[in-house]
Amino acid sequence: MYIHWLDSLCCPHCHGALSVYGGQVSDSGKLNEGGLACGACSRVFPVSEGIARFVADDDPVTEEESWKRSERRKRDEEAAVYDSMFTGYRNAVECQTILRQLRPKSQDRIVEIGAGTGRITAAYAARVKSILAVDFSYDSLRVIAQRLERSPVDLCLVQADASLLPIRTGSFSKAVSAQVLEHLPGSMERANAIGEFSRILRPGGTLVITVYYYSPEKRLRHRRQPSDRTMKEGSHSDGAIYFYNFGYGELKRLLNGHIKVDRMRGILQERPYLERFGRLGMAIERIVQTTPLSLFAAHMLLARAHRGPVDADRSKRAKALVCE
Repeated sequence: MYIHWLDSLCCPHCHGALSVYGGQVSDSGKLNEGGLACGACSRVFPVSEGIARFVADDDPVTEEESWKRSERRKRDEEAAVYDSMFTGYRNAVECQTILRQLRPKSQDRIVEIGAGTGRITAAYAARVKSILAVDFSYDSLRVIAQRLERSPVDLCLVQADASLLPIRTGSFSKAVSAQVLEHLPGSMERANAIGEFSRILRPGGTLVITVYYYSPEKRLRHRRQPSDRTMKEGSHSDGAIYFYNFGYGELKRLLNGHIKVDRMRGILQERPYLERFGRLGMAIERIVQTTPLSLFAAHMLLARAHRGPVDADRSKRAKALVCE
């Protein structure tokens, strides 16, 4: 990591400023191995292969933490083959829809929470000034490093928890998070994450997210023949990864508790013939997304929101309601 990124990073626990602790900074200002120390609480966080690591295994083992550790191990195991789990059609639809809402520009500083192996990151990296890619999986971040090795974008890789971000308040103009929120176990974890997404944005900053959607069609299929693909909540990947399907109103209320929602729509219609149609199917998908029909059989919801000047107070009130 380049040490100029310390202007955007902070201790995830107390939001104190960080400084280099050990290791050798190169003439170009890069730290490959060493640590980052918090000047306020004295915690030290390692830097390995240029990746700043803010995830520890010594946290208390709650049910939520057990799920997180299980997912982290599985994501590390799957990092080398993760991209192959997405068909070209499904990946293209999600990427293109996200980019239409994100509208990346040359001077944008974008943070991607849950960047995984960079399948979304690579789609906009050449269009923006800088990217902070955050993920729970260290091995997935190593894949991003290889993928964007020759990209001119100013890239920083951070291993961190989406609900406890080591990022300074108001540091970024845009944030994106694809298929992350549904894997956070428990309503408090999800509320904390959205609060964090809002906090790190500048006033007026844009957030684009996608999540699993509990569509009317999924509910109907569950009544006829229950399966792990139609459940409201459960696990996949051999039981290692928790998931939660959001209702439309449920997601909107969660977001509006912290940040102002601009639009929501269903994406990736669960109609196999659309994928067989290729580009024609993608064109049909795009048209359907602009209509209420998108909410009947979509696999995911996409939401775009922005941070207003009072969203910090909004987040505090929302967290208080969750605690009650």
